[in-house]
Amino acid sequence: MNKQSKDGISVVICCYNSASRLPATLQHIAEQSLDSEILWEIIIVDNASTDNTAEIASTYWQFLNCRIPFNH
Repeated sequence: MNKQSKDGISVVICCYNSASRLPATLQHIAEQSLDSEILWEIIIVDNASTDNTAEIASTYWQFLNCRIPFNH
């Protein structure tokens, strides 16, 4: 059986020690409005940060209560 998949958008953010800048970026992304038929996700790439970038990003995304999938 051949599964059909929908095309979508991945927003990939590469970070290094971005804990102080990332919340504002995520806020702006969460405020975007797209057609509900468009699938999209946020991917944070943490390049060996020493300031808890990934944890801050995850915590803030949960705070925003956004339904867009988030991975780090």
